[in-house]
Amino acid sequence: MKKIFLAVCFTLLESAAVNAKITEISDRAAVPQPQTRVQAEAPKVQSMTSEALENFLEERIKAAVVEDAQKITTGSINAVRSPEAQKALEEQNKPEFQKIYEAAMARVIQRQGPSDIRLPQAAPQIAEQKKAWERPNFPVVEAVLPDSPERVLIPAKEHIPYLLAKIDILPDGVVKIEETVTVVANGEKLRTGVHKRLPSSILLRDGTRQDISYTFVGASINGQPADYKIARGSSGFLLTPVREEALNPGVYTYRFTYLAHNLMGVYPDFDEFYWDVTGSSWDLVIGKTGATITYPQAGEPLGQVVLVGAPNGLSPAWGNIIRLTPVSFGYRSTRPLFVGEGFHIISSLPHGVIAAPSFGNLWFRKIEKHSDVVFSALALLMIVAGFLVSGSYVRRNVGQLRVTLKKTAPLLRFLYAGRYDIKSFGAFILELYKKNIIDIQQAGDTILLVKRTDQHKNLSICEQKALQAMFGPSEAVFNVNKNNLIKIRRASRFIEKEVRRDFGLFRLKLNSGYILFSLAMLFAGEICIALFAQNPEMLKVLIPGTLALTGGCLLFYVQSVRNLYNIAARAFGTALVLLTGTVMASTVSLPAVALIFCAVLAIFYFTSGYGKRSGLLKPYIDETAAQKEYLRRHKDSIMLGREIANRQANILVLDMENEFPADRKNEYYKLGTIIDMMRKLG
Repeated sequence: MKKIFLAVCFTLLESAAVNAKITEISDRAAVPQPQTRVQAEAPKVQSMTSEALENFLEERIKAAVVEDAQKITTGSINAVRSPEAQKALEEQNKPEFQKIYEAAMARVIQRQGPSDIRLPQAAPQIAEQKKAWERPNFPVVEAVLPDSPERVLIPAKEHIPYLLAKIDILPDGVVKIEETVTVVANGEKLRTGVHKRLPSSILLRDGTRQDISYTFVGASINGQPADYKIARGSSGFLLTPVREEALNPGVYTYRFTYLAHNLMGVYPDFDEFYWDVTGSSWDLVIGKTGATITYPQAGEPLGQVVLVGAPNGLSPAWGNIIRLTPVSFGYRSTRPLFVGEGFHIISSLPHGVIAAPSFGNLWFRKIEKHSDVVFSALALLMIVAGFLVSGSYVRRNVGQLRVTLKKTAPLLRFLYAGRYDIKSFGAFILELYKKNIIDIQQAGDTILLVKRTDQHKNLSICEQKALQAMFGPSEAVFNVNKNNLIKIRRASRFIEKEVRRDFGLFRLKLNSGYILFSLAMLFAGEICIALFAQNPEMLKVLIPGTLALTGGCLLFYVQSVRNLYNIAARAFGTALVLLTGTVMASTVSLPAVALIFCAVLAIFYFTSGYGKRSGLLKPYIDETAAQKEYLRRHKDSIMLGREIANRQANILVLDMENEFPADRKNEYYKLGTIIDMMRKLG
């Protein structure tokens, strides 16, 4: 379906293959001047309607004199003004024609309706000017337009002198559109090139909306390939440059080619094509607008109409239809278009000329329409399936996994009892004794810890800090009593921190494969959403938004000894989730945002499942039960000699101290002393 656009207000620019030829109007004598003789009587025309203005402008352009080719002084595409024209612009008392022109331009800028134009008071010379002026007395450029080899004068003000759409309706219902847009750019509105909005849906006769999608084919500027794209935005699609670059003043011819899918309205007795050639969204005057449409063979329209004007003032009176070939027609506007005005073509075809979409195409359209919801839901399902598969694998291969846990006595207590307590710290003291770092002595109610060495390289950083918290930089003896309770608690916090950190890292390593798989599925779903929307820029919102949602959820896991910190963390996490969801909803639908958030929650929920005692940690907890049984079977041999020093920390954390009673004859038995220490500390 091919489109030719509207009319003849400011005759146009540059050819498709050759740069526009622009001539500086430097000789004032070469420009016919308005007559200055005094009229015998006052003019009858005191004001001008909008329709009269449009006719006047059209006639003035038709009457413009084309410069002789020998007078062309430059091949540049930059629009230039003559010294006389520049001087005229700066004068307070401007010619009446220029006032009329600028009033029309003001109407464009202010988006006034056709009845809202305010024209200056007509001067006495206006009747003579309308008959005698051969050229408008304001800045002009000379250019060759795509539809004619002749050079014409066009206003140097920023506008679109020429817009043509060539439309092919293919038998499968796909519509190929090739648009040629010639613009005069002065750095006012067209600072970074041409941008055009494309509709995301059409309104059918039954009141429902039918979604449209596009496939971008190519673009060129003055015959040279240009990087453009069609991206989905919040209010439709946007044909825009891939990279924004400054556009120098001049005359440019743009050509865009793209395919529109699902554009045809299908009814029981006929099929219908509707397209607004200009889109009614240009912020510039369009001088000449037209389109050509080529229909499928044997697809002559049952009826067609061209409507021109603003949405509340469309009229067929300003459009013409011409048959070009048996299967193609031409359409044009007989007047210029101002801001907010469109060039609408409606054409009905016999039902069956356009092939009915296949079952696969119908489903593809449905998926495409709700692609953000579909791919968000698929990502969530893959995350759930990934947990089930990885969980089964971990259970079957618990002894063969490369993930290992360094089971210190405090960590063994955390696995066995699910908590850190006073026995965990007592086991830490017994391990220091086993490593020959300290000696444990008891005399009556007095319990002393005596440092044996300052070489602590075999201790972890947290263990070294705990030891430092008790003994300080220089002390060698630590008296375990309530006077040193603060030091003991500080040392215990270091050990607890290490236990929780090591256990958390163990859980993370245990399910690292699942976490990476889940994040990959979630990001893959978001990439598919962006690809189906033909808007890769969406990823700049979706991926950071997903990470922000993850951060908001993490804040709910903050556990501080101060309840105020916990409340603040949860409040900030809630605010972060709500703010991120609002931002993401500007890019995808609200259900899609909800599904992405559910996927993040699922990752947290299933990841925590790896840490549940009845879940994937159960095999490791069962190992503690096996170790407890081992100690019970080898009780007699353990109580002999130094072996008790190696085992008593584990005996304590596994709650077996009553099964290994005190043996005063074994000097390595310190379990009783540690039990007394725990009683003293309460």
